[in-house]
Formats: sequence, C-alpha cells, structure tokens
Amino acid sequence: MNTHPKVTVIVPVYNTAPYLERCLSSLAAQTYPNYEVLLIDDGSTDDSDNICREWAEKDIRFRVKCKTNGGQASARNCGLELASPASLFCIFADSDDTMESNYIEYLVKGIGNADLAICGIKDFYGDDSTPHINTFPEETMLTDVWNNKAFFSILPGGLFNSPCNKLFRLDIIRDNCLEMRHQRVTEDIDFNLRYLEFYDNVALIPDAPYHYRHRDDSTTSLCHREMFDNYLDIHARLLARSHADTHAEINEFLYRQYMALALRAVRTKQKSMADFYMRKPLVKRAFSAHRCANRKEQIVHTIVRHRAFSLLRIIEKFR
Repeated sequence: MNTHPKVTVIVPVYNTAPYLERCLSSLAAQTYPNYEVLLIDDGSTDDSDNICREWAEKDIRFRVKCKTNGGQASARNCGLELASPASLFCIFADSDDTMESNYIEYLVKGIGNADLAICGIKDFYGDDSTPHINTFPEETMLTDVWNNKAFFSILPGGLFNSPCNKLFRLDIIRDNCLEMRHQRVTEDIDFNLRYLEFYDNVALIPDAPYHYRHRDDSTTSLCHREMFDNYLDIHARLLARSHADTHAEINEFLYRQYMALALRAVRTKQKSMADFYMRKPLVKRAFSAHRCANRKEQIVHTIVRHRAFSLLRIIEKFR
C-alpha cells in the first residue's frame, strides 16, 4: 500500500501577481512528500506568467501551462487534463490564497476510505490580518450524503461551496468525465455536487489550514443575474435529488444565498433585479421557511421578503 499517494495541485492564475509569490511559497513549503503543482496561466497580462516560470525553473514539482484567457473553469479543466497519470488525488487552490504547511498532508490523512475530504477555512477580508475561522466541530464521516441531514446542515456555513478546501479522487473525475462548467459564477458548487452524484461518502476534518483571501475585485464579488439563475438551478436539483427529510436544510442553505444576492443587488442599485428574483417560487419558499434568530435579522428579512428595498437603503444609511 502506497502511504504517500501522489497529489496534483491545480492553481489557475490570472493577474494575481501581487499575491502569487506568497501562494506558491506556501505550496513549496508543504510537508507532504509526493505532489506536483500545475500552474495554469489563463492569459495573464501582468507579471504572473514570469513568476510562474521562475518557480518552475527552481522547483521540479512545479509545472506551467500558458493558455489564452478562458476563465477559471477553463483553467481548472486544463489542469485536470494535465494531471500526472500517477496522481490519485487532486486539490484546487486559488492563486491569491495561501495554505499552511501541513495542508496536503492533512487532507490525505483525513480522507481515509471516503470519496471526498473537506477541511475548514480561515477567511481573510480585505487587509484584515485576523481571520474568521470556519470549520467543523469534530472529525466526521458522512455516508449516503444525499439522504443525510447532517450533510445538508453544513451547506449554509459555506464550506461546501469552494473546491479549494477539498481533496478529490482523480479516478472519480476521470471515470465520469467530470469537468468544471463554463460559468462566471457558482461553477464551484455545481462541480462539487455533480462529483457527489457518483460517489457520496464525505470526510469532514475540523482543522482550517486553507487561507482564503476575499477581494472586492474578485469575480464572486460581482452581482448579476447569472448568479441568481444558477442558484435557482442548484436549488431545484438539490430538492429533486434528496430525501424530503433534508429539504429544510436545503432551503436554509439557499435562503442565505438569495438573501446575500438580494442585499448586494440593492446596494449596487439593481433593485429591479432583486424584485424580479424575490418573486420566484423557490426564493419565496426559502424565505418562508427561514426562522430569524433575533429582532434585527427579522427586520431585514421582512423588508427583503416583501421587496420594500427603499426602507432597506434608509436603514443602512443610519447605521
């Protein structure tokens, strides 16, 4: 038995030169002895390409592939195609994030016989050096996740959305021809859910060795109709695929997405968009099912649910 199976780390790179050196340094410092790093330069116009090439020249574990710009999904798919045939696992990392030195080792040790391993994340916002730690209370193995309330109860916390805090089995991806769909947003959770349609045992491991940097200029900070539409599609698919006993947790997960999108739309002066989507049956279903934790949340919930967005702007003005 191979105690150190090979791992491929796929890093899409696009104009992240100010952050890239720290990211690659953290990957080079990994304690795990058997891994490769694929740097997929997606048509960068800054110094990112030169940084990637310098790392490939000085560290044989790093390989660079330059391609015309096609988006993050395209870059990740390119990485999956180029992954070493010897690799049993793959990890995705964003080029503006960093990882603690035990990141790969921790995930490989934690996956056991599961099909997917998920660890916690330290979220960094703006220039704040104090992270918000988002993780699980204990190490857990979840089986038959589509009918497992415990699995759906973790969705609202956001740890399932990204592919970057996960270890995937490459044979599952290869055997089922899985790839990222070309969407500007939500392609991450879409890929994660489709992966679990084939094999559905998940290991939750409680440490948070992945450091996620939230930037205001990132793609996911944008508000547009595509994100609303994609979450509506995910909502419908989850309800159709899962047992009725899990629907309350699914509705709660989507409620948080819809609320965040509605608030963002209002703040970016797109009230008509928020009004349009708040009338959708699935959105109304999620809002009807949500139970607010306090008076302040109840006020915002009621305003958004009834589309009284002008009141929301007034309230925020006096905060």
